[in-house]
Amino acid sequence: MPNFNSIYKFYYEWWKNIDKTLFVLIIFLFSLGLFFSLVSTSLIASDKLDTNNYFFFFKHFLYIFIGIVVLIFFSSIGKENLFKISFYLFFISLFCLFLVPVLGIEVKGSKSWLFLFFLP
Repeated sequence: MPNFNSIYKFYYEWWKNIDKTLFVLIIFLFSLGLFFSLVSTSLIASDKLDTNNYFFFFKHFLYIFIGIVVLIFFSSIGKENLFKISFYLFFISLFCLFLVPVLGIEVKGSKSWLFLFFLP
């Protein structure tokens, strides 16, 4: 059973150290994007693709959830560890960028994305 005092301390330290204005703006942009994905023409597109009417809304909601988890993770680690992780993430991203012409998905004659099986 987790120690709730340590969870509270982690949450308190995290909330004390983040830029609250930037955090509120990010949440606002997430909410605005979620709202527009709900009221946009995605209902028409989902009818043409024979999917659920709210398919694009739920997909956007999933990406927002992943984004918030990543945001909390990277904002909770220390500066030294952040520099170490960012160094490795840079080279992983650069490697994936070089893989796009070889393994990228071709859309209308251009290779644009890598297929990542863990992202729907």
